[in-house]
Amino acid sequence: MIRQLITVAVPLLAPVALYLLYSWHLRRKGGEISEDPFSWKEIPWIWLLVSGAALLAVTLVTVSFINRTDVDAVYEAPRFEDGKRIPGRFVQ
Repeated sequence: MIRQLITVAVPLLAPVALYLLYSWHLRRKGGEISEDPFSWKEIPWIWLLVSGAALLAVTLVTVSFINRTDVDAVYEAPRFEDGKRIPGRFVQ
């Protein structure tokens, strides 16, 4: 569950969080911004969705390359030995 949250929710929500932080910073400095920086009409939704989808794609591609095994590896199913659970693994 945590892995799904990190690989899906964080990349989709990170651009929104960064934009809100940026607009808060501009308002604090007195920069050019609308009266309400957190107005839902003022947020560039298209760019946020595109950047979130791009971050999601990069995350999924990265996760797919982590913990790769060789083509010749054989899967050894989980089992019990001496009352202890031995998790499944790939053996060369």
